[in-house]
Amino acid sequence: MRRPGLLALGLAALVLCGCERDLREMPVPASLQHRLDLFRESGRVFRGPNELFTENSWIQVMLGQGLMPEQHHPTADLMSDRELAGFLGGIKTRIDQTVQQMPGHQQYIARYAPGTQWQMPQVPQAPVTV
Repeated sequence: MRRPGLLALGLAALVLCGCERDLREMPVPASLQHRLDLFRESGRVFRGPNELFTENSWIQVMLGQGLMPEQHHPTADLMSDRELAGFLGGIKTRIDQTVQQMPGHQQYIARYAPGTQWQMPQVPQAPVTV
């Protein structure tokens, strides 16, 4: 019997494997290894029934862990450079529009955690030598 939470546990092991020695030595579940291999070979991801993570989440985790696809999606080869640039430009435009509508960090804190007194830590500037 397949339990939906097991894949999430496998993902947690992947995310933490760079930090915890014991987790790095754990065997990777076969279902997670399949996902890793598929992404590494083709850049493809999928979402199974009742899974917690969406395709975008899988892509973010894979890239965040340094896994880079060896190939791109074959549909990209069917488009001219101009069509591909327009397609990707459209995605960028939608992302930019979405970000423009989002509150800044301080506005978000003020709205959702109004009692929190948090300030951005000051980062000391390294002396400039000439």
